[in-house]
Amino acid sequence: MVPSSFGWILSGSRSHATASFNPTVHSINVDTLTHELDNMLRNFWDFESIGIQPIQEKLRLSTHNAELLTNFHQSFKIIDGRRVVHLPWKPEVKLTYSNYDTAIHRFNSWTRRIHANTELKQKYAKQMQDYVDKTS
Repeated sequence: MVPSSFGWILSGSRSHATASFNPTVHSINVDTLTHELDNMLRNFWDFESIGIQPIQEKLRLSTHNAELLTNFHQSFKIIDGRRVVHLPWKPEVKLTYSNYDTAIHRFNSWTRRIHANTELKQKYAKQMQDYVDKTS
């Protein structure tokens, strides 16, 4: 017997054996598959266990999602080979025509930041002066 990576194997010559060579093949088939193991394997490969559901179950949408899907299908177009669709907007959100408040907030935030960092303030002042010099 010789050890191998697959386990022990029989190897060597049979020259010292006195018995005549009469090859025999023994086959053993053990069927251990039970109904329980079959179900476990079926559940392992079942798509629902990883969140993939059949189309019929997937289409149970809330009213809001159904409206979004309808709007998507209505606005979907192909223009010059590109797919175009409208973005979904929340109806309760009103867009303002002026971004004045946002601009003031950003300006104040930038002012606080630049006054807290003198190196940044100097770089900014130099950059602005270069811009003024080039445009005048």
